[in-house]
Amino acid sequence: METTPDHKKPSPLLLGMVAAYVAVVLLVDTLAALGVRVPIDWRVFQWTSDNGFDGFKFLAWFVVPFVVSLRGMDWGYFGVARWKRWDWALLIGLGAVGLLAVLTINVFPSLREYYPSY
Repeated sequence: METTPDHKKPSPLLLGMVAAYVAVVLLVDTLAALGVRVPIDWRVFQWTSDNGFDGFKFLAWFVVPFVVSLRGMDWGYFGVARWKRWDWALLIGLGAVGLLAVLTINVFPSLREYYPSY
C-alpha cells in the first residue's frame, strides 16, 4: 500500500496500543456480560439503563477513541467544501429516490395501511 505525503504510516507501538485497548475493552465487556465475579465483580462495568443504553460501551467505543482522535481529526471531511460533481449528483439522486419512495405510499394500499396518515 502506497502512502501519500499527507498520510504517514502509524508506528508499530501505536498499532500495538490500539490492539491492546480493543482486547482489554472486549475482555472487560465479555466478563461483565457473563457476570464473572473472579478476581473482581466485573458486573460493575455494566452501566445499562432501563431503556437499554449501555454507558460502558458508549464510553469505551465512542468517547475514548473520539477524544484520542481529536488532535489529528480532518474536520474538512465532515463538510461539503471538498465535494465533487459526482458527490452532489449522488446526494440529489438519493434525495429524489427517497422522495419518490415517500410519495408512493399513497399509491399502494398495502403501504397506506402500513404507514397511516396523521
